[in-house]
Amino acid sequence: MNKVADWQRRQQVGSDRIVFTEFGAMKQTIAGLEVDRASRTRWLRDASASIASHGWGWTAYVLRDDPFGLYAHMSDRYPDPDILRALQLDAPSAFPAE
Repeated sequence: MNKVADWQRRQQVGSDRIVFTEFGAMKQTIAGLEVDRASRTRWLRDASASIASHGWGWTAYVLRDDPFGLYAHMSDRYPDPDILRALQLDAPSAFPAE
């Protein structure tokens, strides 16, 4: 991030003109079950917070599809609330009824 920030200062580019596109963290699965989910959510939180601290935008890589998807399971109707909170996005305490 420091190299980008240095380049931004040298080139006098506004923070609102820098976007990190398609970053993410892969799910690690064994026999179809996600393992070490805590590390994944921590990395997503730290990366998105660092980007945001510079005033830069970001987009997550792949909304639904594995292995990067923000859904616990591809068949879920709504994104994983823990992942949304890690990304500092609003995660309702309960999603609307089906």
